[in-house]
Amino acid sequence: MRYKTVNKNKNGWKDSCSNVYVEQYLYDLEVDPYEQHNLIGDLAYSQVCAVMNWLRY
Repeated sequence: MRYKTVNKNKNGWKDSCSNVYVEQYLYDLEVDPYEQHNLIGDLAYSQVCAVMNWLRY
């Protein structure tokens, strides 16, 4: 899996953390190695997003 969150109001090089993040993408690299299908918003992967978001903290 490849998962990314961002805060559009912060500079990733200057700011080390944020209170608000937005999910940018989620790819299942075993099924989609070329990252063609973003799975953010796919209800089948909502649990994966929740776990990845929890692991970020």
